[in-house]
Amino acid sequence: MHAISALGGALFGAIGGLFTGIWRLARIEPHLHAEIKASEKRVEDKIEETERRSDEKVEDIVGHFQEAFSGIRQQINDRALEIERDFMRKKDYESLRREDREGFERFQDRYFKEFEGLKRNIAEMLGKRQ
Repeated sequence: MHAISALGGALFGAIGGLFTGIWRLARIEPHLHAEIKASEKRVEDKIEETERRSDEKVEDIVGHFQEAFSGIRQQINDRALEIERDFMRKKDYESLRREDREGFERFQDRYFKEFEGLKRNIAEMLGKRQ
């Protein structure tokens, strides 16, 4: 009978231990779920913070480049405006070329007339010597 009592006690102890383990796990499970949820929330918060900082850095860098590109574009526009103001327009250039050609043609005509006159004078002087 002692053996049956010992076996019954062991069986009762095992069943009691099993119930106790299940009861403890049942009490721990919500805590585990809460801890897991809190850990997930902390990871999500860190990811969001990292994404926010990354976005801020990208926006900052883009802002710097935008300022640089805007400055370069403004300098190009300023130089183009200066060139437009300081250099001749095509119509004015064509007019100047036409005037220069006409002036050169007048110069040529006058030069050749003077040269012909010089040749005549030389010929006359040489003719008188002979």
